[in-house]
Amino acid sequence: MEVVNGRPRLAIQDGENIDEKRVGQNLVGVTEARSVAGCNGDSDGHGEEDCYKAGGIHANGKYWQAEKIYFGQNPGPRYQGDWHHVRARFKLNLDERRVVFRTGQHPNMKIDQLLVGPYFGPGVPHEQWIWIDELRIYTDAQ
Repeated sequence: MEVVNGRPRLAIQDGENIDEKRVGQNLVGVTEARSVAGCNGDSDGHGEEDCYKAGGIHANGKYWQAEKIYFGQNPGPRYQGDWHHVRARFKLNLDERRVVFRTGQHPNMKIDQLLVGPYFGPGVPHEQWIWIDELRIYTDAQ
């Protein structure tokens, strides 16, 4: 989960599943031995995908973001410089059944890392920081 240019987003990566020999080929419907977050085709037609070189191998990413800016530069209810109580809940394959998070090659693959942080991309023109207080992560419904 992250906020980029004021828009909240959920992002995934499965770079270890990329078929390096077939980067750029759409392997959807061909094999389950492929990534779902970019580099080997668009698995579900949802979300923005990315595929890029990271050293000698490829990395990927896929994200879904809010349609509007939630945290802006102007003082007021959603000012990016103020504290905000943000509550998010994501449950795999519940509300949106057309989104693919894993292939049949890895039917038991689960989320093993959660990264919460600001976006520090190349060329960011402004200072960035983040404070996290009272973070709770649950493994069941609360």
